[in-house]
Amino acid sequence: MKTKILHWTSVLLASSALLLSACSEDDGKDTSDPTPVFPDMATLNIPAGETSCNVSFTPNMDWTVSIPTDAETSEWFKLSDGVVETSSISGKASTEPVTIQVITTVQDVYDETPSCEVSLTMGGQTQVIAKVTRQIAAREFDIYLSGFLTDEGTQEAFDFSFEYSETPVAKYTESSAPEVAPEGAPELIWFTGKTGYMQVVKAESNFEWLASTPDWLTVTARPQKGEYFVTADFAQITEQEINGAIGMIDFYDRNIDPTATDPGNNAHNRYCFVLPNLTKVVRNGSGAATAAFSFNAEGYAVDSNGTVSEEKSSTGSLYSAKDVVFYIGEKKGEWYYGYEASQHDWVTIADSWDETGSAFQLHDYTVSVKANEGETREVLVIALPKALAEKISDPNMDLFNTEGTDIKEEYKQYVFATIEQEGEGGGGSDDGFSISESESNQMYQPLGYYTFEDLTNGDPDADEDIANNWDVIAAGGKLYRLTYKSFDLMGSISFLLNGEYANIIASSTGNWLGTESYDNEINVTMDASGNTYTGGQGFIRIYDSNYNQLACIICIREF
Repeated sequence: MKTKILHWTSVLLASSALLLSACSEDDGKDTSDPTPVFPDMATLNIPAGETSCNVSFTPNMDWTVSIPTDAETSEWFKLSDGVVETSSISGKASTEPVTIQVITTVQDVYDETPSCEVSLTMGGQTQVIAKVTRQIAAREFDIYLSGFLTDEGTQEAFDFSFEYSETPVAKYTESSAPEVAPEGAPELIWFTGKTGYMQVVKAESNFEWLASTPDWLTVTARPQKGEYFVTADFAQITEQEINGAIGMIDFYDRNIDPTATDPGNNAHNRYCFVLPNLTKVVRNGSGAATAAFSFNAEGYAVDSNGTVSEEKSSTGSLYSAKDVVFYIGEKKGEWYYGYEASQHDWVTIADSWDETGSAFQLHDYTVSVKANEGETREVLVIALPKALAEKISDPNMDLFNTEGTDIKEEYKQYVFATIEQEGEGGGGSDDGFSISESESNQMYQPLGYYTFEDLTNGDPDADEDIANNWDVIAAGGKLYRLTYKSFDLMGSISFLLNGEYANIIASSTGNWLGTESYDNEINVTMDASGNTYTGGQGFIRIYDSNYNQLACIICIREF
């Protein structure tokens, strides 16, 4: 009996030991910590033009994703869960992938490739799971030249509605201006009606820029987006620039230090602009081709409206080098006679300029005349820069052609003014003189073969032909424009001359223009037969017996 009791006691103790052992093993499995599982590190980019990239992972524990909070990283990068932007985001364990965005608010990155590390923390452990780099964008910058070209291929007109070349201007690759202009460098031009050398360009870029220029060049924005004036600043012209200069303009990224090492990637965009030799340039201060001065018989100035001034003088201005010499060309009968202005018998011109000023500057001059007891008289005023005046030994012989009937071609550009003075008998031009179309022209009008316009009351700022022939209007004459539109206009066009006149002179390049007159009517003829060249301009000038110009017809061929 005693033996049995001991047996069962042993069995019970063994069973209890096994049970306690099993419970102990189960409790160990429930309380042990799991191991965090990290993804392999990814190398990611935020491409130029984009603002974010995705970082994905599947967390087997509660997690926190973070990026450094130093100033440099914070400037470029943030984390986003689609709702908030921060430097740290936390979440719960998941069996599905979790995606976090690395974002940057800086859109245009041209010189830096900033990067940041994205770290994942789980179960007290932290690992870098991604390295994100912001990629650079390519800077784009080009300028395009504007301008209207004549048939000869030179820019002479200026308008506020521009057309631009489809080919960008060639960039200059060096950091300092060259001594010789590179091929394709734009030349600054003095457009008719304007008061200085300039070019108009269109700029296209994908970054904000500033322009660095030499002292004598400026860049000014036009109201229209993307258009700019590149202008010579005469106040800064020195003895070096007056002989011709090459100005380099650097259009550079406004966010860089222009004096630091060039970061490349079109951070600097350099172009050369050419200033012509100014030693032989004389231009009216008003921008018009010529100025016109009128005086009554007593010597008082008369304005374009016929109002007599209280002053016995009139003022004008011109641009030139400091030393300029004035000459007078006076036509008596069919021939011109030349004088240096200081030696003329009835015209006085007093010029003034700043001796200490720039090498090329605006001159202010005063014109006055003596009283005129004779007939109406008129002279041309020629202003020659010193470089040309030194070659004039006898104005009577050197300024005019061998026949003495016209100014030599090389000096016509220096005729900058006319002076007219009434005689004791009053004005020489008949204000009532006019030109009108003959009824015989009606056969051509419906066909559109030509147009005829009265420009007398037109705006010289809006019409280049008016500006270039303003002396006719200023002297009291009438200005017209006859435009041939078609090669098929083989016959003549007839006009009525309403008023008294003495003679008619027709002139044109190529001698294609002619006139026949009888009674008070003229036939204007165009020698179309065999004439194949394109374009052309001519003039018909009508004078009274005192050689005062009553009217001028500008004749233009548009085919």
